[in-house]
Formats: sequence, C-alpha cells, structure tokens
Amino acid sequence: MDPRAVRRAARLVRGQAEGGPDVRGYGYLWWVAPNGGPHFTSAYFNGRVFSAQGFGGHYIVVVPYLDLAVVHRVNTDMPGRFVTGSQFGRLMQLILDAWK
Repeated sequence: MDPRAVRRAARLVRGQAEGGPDVRGYGYLWWVAPNGGPHFTSAYFNGRVFSAQGFGGHYIVVVPYLDLAVVHRVNTDMPGRFVTGSQFGRLMQLILDAWK
C-alpha cells in the first residue's frame, strides 16, 4: 500500500476540539488521536493512535509509537455476540501495559 495513502487516511480531518492532548477526531474512515490520550474507555495512549471501529466489537488499532497493530474480531453472526467499547478498552490497556 502506498505510504502516502496511509498518512492521508490517518490524518485528522474533523476534530472534536482544537489543540490539547485529548483531541480525538475523524480521519478518512479512521478515528484519530494525533497526540494520544484516551482513545477508548479504559485505555490511555502516550502518543499518536488511530483506529477503525465496526459493529459489535470489530476494531483495528494502530499505535505507531509502539510499532503495534491490533485487530480484534467478534463473531457477530451469532445472536448476542458482541464486545462493548469499555470491554475492548480494558483489553487494549492490558496490551499496552504488557508492551512496556
């Protein structure tokens, strides 16, 4: 994949706030936190992070400062199968803590 396309896709296009460590906004189909901070409930990032978030707990999280990518899938074809944002945030924080 062309690295320029990846940089464009992960660039903040529309933010919830201007400046500050807790800026989080939307890129081209990616949620972007250019300065880190809380990106999911229960997960705190110390640098840039971006993610794709789908129905029922499907996530792709890219953490460039750790050279880390996490893909999380759920069998949402089965009724009642899902993972909440809070549950995934806790899992992500455990991964971040283990990565240190």
